Amino acid sequence: MRRVIRDAILELVTMGMTDTAILALLSQVVEQLAGVLGLDKRSLLTGQPDWLSTQTEVMEFARAELCVDVVEATLDPVFP
Repeated sequence: MRRVIRDAILELVTMGMTDTAILALLSQVVEQLAGVLGLDKRSLLTGQPDWLSTQTEVMEFARAELCVDVVEATLDPVFP
């Protein structure tokens, strides 16, 4: 999974997307993919969607790859 994320980040950076926009896109991709695959059920223990842990892992890895501060990553995405 990390190789795919790394490759996607490289391609998106090459296209001129900002780090914040890349993070927003990756987050949306995980959420939408979970919905399409029918993985949108909620945990009985936490009430959170089951895919949320995958999204968190993807975002943590992507932030590390982009060297983005968590505060910066919460800003609205900006496309150049």
